[in-house]
Amino acid sequence: MPSRIDAQIDKPAGEAEALLSALNERLCLALEASRQVAFDWFIAEDRLHFSGVFSDDLKALMLDTSRVWTSRDLPAVIHPEDRALFRGRLHQALKGQDSRSEAYYQVELRMKDALCSWRWVNVAGRIVERDDAGRARRMVGTFSDIEHRKQAEHKNAQLLGSEQFKSAILTAAPDCIVSIDGCGKIISFNQAAEQTFGYRSEDVLGCDLADIIIPPEWRQQHRQGVERVLATGESTLLNRRIELTAMRADGSSFPVELAVVALQVQGERMFTAFIRDISHSKRSQAMLKDSAVRYRQLVELSPEATFVYRNGKIALFNQAASRLLGVRDPAGLMGRSMFDFIHPDHHPLYHERARLTPQEAQPTPFLEQVWLRADGTAFDAEIGATNLIYNGKPSVQVVVRDITERKRAEALQLGQNQILNMVATGASLPEILHAIALFVEKQSGRGLCSILLCNGDGTALVDRVAPSLPASFREQARDMRIGPCQCSCGTAAFRGEPVIVTDIASDPLWASWRELAIEHGLKACTSWPIIGKNRKVLGTFALYFKESAAPAKTDLQLFGICTNLAGIAIESRVSEERIRYLAHYDGLTSLPNRFLFKEYLDLALRNARRHANKFAVLFLDLDRFKEINDTLGHDAGDLVLREMARRLRDCLRHTDKIARMGGDEFYVLIEELDDGRYAADVAQKLVEAAARPVCIGGREHSLSASIGIAIYPDDGSDGQMLLKNADKAMYRAKDMGKNAFQSFSPLKPRPAPSPAHANTCRLS
Repeated sequence: MPSRIDAQIDKPAGEAEALLSALNERLCLALEASRQVAFDWFIAEDRLHFSGVFSDDLKALMLDTSRVWTSRDLPAVIHPEDRALFRGRLHQALKGQDSRSEAYYQVELRMKDALCSWRWVNVAGRIVERDDAGRARRMVGTFSDIEHRKQAEHKNAQLLGSEQFKSAILTAAPDCIVSIDGCGKIISFNQAAEQTFGYRSEDVLGCDLADIIIPPEWRQQHRQGVERVLATGESTLLNRRIELTAMRADGSSFPVELAVVALQVQGERMFTAFIRDISHSKRSQAMLKDSAVRYRQLVELSPEATFVYRNGKIALFNQAASRLLGVRDPAGLMGRSMFDFIHPDHHPLYHERARLTPQEAQPTPFLEQVWLRADGTAFDAEIGATNLIYNGKPSVQVVVRDITERKRAEALQLGQNQILNMVATGASLPEILHAIALFVEKQSGRGLCSILLCNGDGTALVDRVAPSLPASFREQARDMRIGPCQCSCGTAAFRGEPVIVTDIASDPLWASWRELAIEHGLKACTSWPIIGKNRKVLGTFALYFKESAAPAKTDLQLFGICTNLAGIAIESRVSEERIRYLAHYDGLTSLPNRFLFKEYLDLALRNARRHANKFAVLFLDLDRFKEINDTLGHDAGDLVLREMARRLRDCLRHTDKIARMGGDEFYVLIEELDDGRYAADVAQKLVEAAARPVCIGGREHSLSASIGIAIYPDDGSDGQMLLKNADKAMYRAKDMGKNAFQSFSPLKPRPAPSPAHANTCRLS
């Protein structure tokens, strides 16, 4: 989106010039109000331009803004003592030594001034353009007047050097300041020392310091230290803070912090001791130390991973925390950044907590986050944060729980529910298996899933579902034989147990498929058989890896769940197919049943009416079948029905339909009928096929068939009428001696009829 200024400049030329003029005028006013002059230095051409109108303070500077300057011109107007500093800072800016982006480079120096000879200014600039090689091409910045500030600093320096100022500081100092001469005699004793030690200054001047503030048991050691300093000029006490025990005028002892510095005043050596009563801080430190010890003990004994961090650094942690992060050397955690172990998406919460005091912050309810172990692996965590004071400083305590297993269990349960819902709502088997494969790949995070189904006779694995395997691999490995050395999947289906191959390049099971797998970057494969309720192998479930490795424990658990899901899906669809099959087919003979035959008949009626065609319906009943059932049993009767069904089916064209009505009755539908005599020919074949002996238990038994024929539209205009009339014709054939066929109405003769094709045909 264009800025407001861009939008205003995008106007006619006259208006744009007026606008730029106004903007320039406002810029000059702003620079003048802030006592600044802007510059723009084109480095490659060494052209230096100044902008703005000088304020009254800067007008006397020897900078002519009406002309173009060069960098070589500036040293002439800079104080000689400041030129080296100016060149050094300029060199630093041009080299880009500051790693920050858009860094400003500043230098304070004196420039020629007509009023005060030299005027202090601050030069601030920023490189705004570099070439491809990183060389500076352009710098912009300002010259700012700092003369008044420098004068104030000089005045303050003079004030600080005055004796009156030093005396006031000495008197008002909250710490004890005691000065001694080279012999250890007190020569000054400030007001704070009087209040702390209980002496008046005039009472201790000229006294030995050791006799006044050092307990008797330490005085001899103190005197020896003073003598050593006088002899060698060195001491471990000089110029450092130490803690020791001092004594008040009433003889009571108390802890102090002491710092001693050596001075030379008018050629004489003297020492000044800065003494601070630390009784209160010692008591506080003792309390804090005791509190910190108890807190550390509680943290260490806690079974939950606990961290305390301050300024983003770990200040305390327990063993549970080091185990959680997988740190072998727990000492390596101390002082490390907390953010090394927290996913970047969750850093803002910790920055916000760190800015709050314990009084301002309420404990954070447990939140779910992603943390990182020492090796960089991520895990799901639940954290609670509390602000506290630890070792006297504001800190944040974080309790961390590893909820990876809980989240994984929730994801597994959710995935199972979704897949089972697909099974329950009638999703197709390929859709369900595809969802299972994607679910496995998401949970595993490193494997490529493949699901194969067994073919009808259980000799091969077909219909691969593998959304992430390379398409060319899926195409070339479409079908896989089931056998003892047929990769992971074929072998798993053959054995009926899991097969784990950690290195395809060397495992003998992959001898015939090794080159294909390696060509597609597949280096390991674990396969599980999908087992049905009756222990039948339904297919295989596999996970391919692009590195030579065994599946993780979580992968194996995932396999167990998903093979069960796949088995449920496959068997549910098989059951549905079986139900649909039984609804339309006869379970004994596998022929269509009366319901499916009715659909065939309705379709034939619609086609015949549309195209004015004829078709025939045959009603066939086996003669003497009851005798087989009664004498040889129902098993023998079933064998006869299956054999008759096969024979009758073989007598028909593939377009003709045959169905078992129940018992020993069959329907036949013959479409595309040119004339009724073709129906008679088919009926004759069926009678002959039924008359052939059937072998039962090693003995041959003879049956026959009686058939009735009805022709559309001659013998009926709807299905019910055709079946009824075919039934009547069949009973006429039975009445005339069985083993024959009859048509409901006379069949029209062919031009040259043959005696064998009479309306009634009987076989002796």
